[in-house]
Amino acid sequence: MRRISFVRPFCLLLVAAVAFAGFALQSPAQGASSAQQGPLAPTAVSDPAAVNFLLDAARHYGLGPVNGAPALAYKLKAQFEVLAPDGSVTDRGKYEEIVKDALHSRTTYESNAFKQTKFFNGGPARVTGSRAGMPPDPYNLIILALFQPLGSEAALRRNLVLEKQAVVRSENREIAGKPVRCYALTVLRLSPSHGPSATYCFNEAGTLEQTTLAVLPSEIVLSVSRTIEYQGRQIPAEVEFRRKDMPGLRLHVESIEPPNGNDDASFVALPEAVAPDPIVVHLPNSSVQTAPIAPIAK
Repeated sequence: MRRISFVRPFCLLLVAAVAFAGFALQSPAQGASSAQQGPLAPTAVSDPAAVNFLLDAARHYGLGPVNGAPALAYKLKAQFEVLAPDGSVTDRGKYEEIVKDALHSRTTYESNAFKQTKFFNGGPARVTGSRAGMPPDPYNLIILALFQPLGSEAALRRNLVLEKQAVVRSENREIAGKPVRCYALTVLRLSPSHGPSATYCFNEAGTLEQTTLAVLPSEIVLSVSRTIEYQGRQIPAEVEFRRKDMPGLRLHVESIEPPNGNDDASFVALPEAVAPDPIVVHLPNSSVQTAPIAPIAK
């Protein structure tokens, strides 16, 4: 078990681990809602053109860090709806984030069921609201949509190019009657017989239409109907998450713009803010605990 503080770099690491590696891999369901491919042989190799396309796309999608570059500065406002498995809305709220750099930010979730504001002001995080730890499911899906909808470019490069622990192949498919090109990732060391751990589908214009993650307990299907370009990145702006027999989430990004000097005061934690709960990561045959860490400057 690893015990780690609730900080932005580790949040993005968790997103990367899920989005790329297919953590807790399962056999993906085949159906009209997602475009999937079958199992690969353990000796399969990647199509170089598919590898290059996916690496380039990962560099240009989401607000997450790329190649050690400084964190993007932005002020983002969004609305979200929590969806029951039958599609009915069970909660509504807003998500707002202001980021000046890797050490100064404020993130707010506000709805009837969940409220949290997280402050970074040059030191360890401080938190107010109904929960001091990571946002609960399905509110945590917002991070996946906005920051690394294609996973981590660094993790993709390491696994596909440097260590060759994964394979990507592509083929033409359809989603709701629309032609798409899908790129399916299989992490060989996990078990290629289970099929892809992640599949990313792009329309004819090269825009992301759907991300499918084969994770337990339910496959995640992220559908994107609109993106916003911001400082050379494509940010998913109309997103819907669906999972069988589990809550989903709909996200609508209203605006994203550079922050200004007037935002600096918003990074100062309120007097009632507390230290966030540590993240506890359970690993096989491990009882290691690490001390809480402060955010790491880029």
